[in-house]
Amino acid sequence: MASKKFDEYMTPEDFENEFGMAKQNQAKYRLEDEARMKYFRKFIPRMPYIYFGGNIYYERDKIKEWLEFFRKA
Repeated sequence: MASKKFDEYMTPEDFENEFGMAKQNQAKYRLEDEARMKYFRKFIPRMPYIYFGGNIYYERDKIKEWLEFFRKA
């Protein structure tokens, strides 16, 4: 049985399945500010993530806040 604590996090694959954003695009949104500006014309906040044990994880609450930026734009 998976711990409820781990339900708070998702992998890039989970994110792609749930929100439809390809992993390649996720990588662009995770870049540092200057590198990210090469791909986007206006300021877009950096995608919040955790890098742990060679893997990338997204905290669901922080991702929902990050997605809210696009809804308001």
